[in-house]
Amino acid sequence: MDIGSGMRLPYAKLFIERSFKVLGIDISAEMIKIATNNVPTTEFKEISMTNLDYKREFNGIFFSFSMLLFDAILCKETAQKIIQALKEEGIIYLSSNEP
Repeated sequence: MDIGSGMRLPYAKLFIERSFKVLGIDISAEMIKIATNNVPTTEFKEISMTNLDYKREFNGIFFSFSMLLFDAILCKETAQKIIQALKEEGIIYLSSNEP
């Protein structure tokens, strides 16, 4: 799963080129539209990461700079939902910086 996928260049495109099946999510309908045009072989959904409801479905979860504006409580709650979406042996990649 690619969280906060935005326009999804280069990430989703790179994942697809390496034969990964990708679900991109973003809260913005406009970003989903652009991402779908940029990487048409990827499924994108308009979902807020704070509303994730997946249970042990993903081998890997990628997100970069997606929670910068969250307070500590919302960050923790969202991180728990992200972890619940990951399969037991799955991998999470998180990139961020200090706000």
